[in-house]
Amino acid sequence: MSDYAQDAIDADEALREDGQLLTLTFKQPGTYVGGALVPAPPIIKKAWGIETGLTTNDLGIGAINGTLIKSGDRKITMSALDETGAPLAPMKNEDQVLAGGVVYTVKNVDKVAPGGIVVLWRLVGRI
Repeated sequence: MSDYAQDAIDADEALREDGQLLTLTFKQPGTYVGGALVPAPPIIKKAWGIETGLTTNDLGIGAINGTLIKSGDRKITMSALDETGAPLAPMKNEDQVLAGGVVYTVKNVDKVAPGGIVVLWRLVGRI
């Protein structure tokens, strides 16, 4: 096991100790049936993480894809591993995270991946 893979495990253990269990909703593309879009059921996963306030310092320039940070936006730092210890697929914009009883829509996804191995996910969530 590489040092970075061990770092991902260590980060997961720290988030299990000090964080909360998040519910992740990965939206899936639908299919067209008779000219109408039929949504596909989402994939639900759980992972450990923490959610905190978001400041312009967190993003450097204070913008998410050209849109200003909005009141209520939260920074979500999440393990790269799901609750079973398996690697998580990357979240996409418009996926959702349930944290502390609040559902956030993902507006920005960033990874901490030294050596190409994801250790943590950093998300911006919006109510």
